[in-house]
Amino acid sequence: NAAIAAAGGFPMRDAFMAEYRALFADTTSAYATSMLRDLEAGNRIEADHILGFLARAAREAGLPAELHDVAWLHARAYEARFAPRLDW
Repeated sequence: NAAIAAAGGFPMRDAFMAEYRALFADTTSAYATSMLRDLEAGNRIEADHILGFLARAAREAGLPAELHDVAWLHARAYEARFAPRLDW
C-alpha cells in the first residue's frame, strides 16, 4: 500500500511506516482496521471502494496487484454471501 501511495505521489514518511509496523507487530494491541471491525460485526464493508481501488491503483502503477486482487475477491464474496441477509 505504501508503494501504491508513493507511485501516486504520496510517499509515506519512514517514521510513519515504523510506527505502523510496530503497531501491527504488537500482539497485545487492540488495534483493528475499520474493515475488520465491520466484518466481525457483520456489517457492510467497502470492498470496491478500498480493495478495488488499491488493486486498480497497483496495476496502473505497474506494481504487483495479486494480493489486493485476492483480498478484493474475498471481500466481494463476503458481500455477496451476506448481503441478502443483512439490511444494507
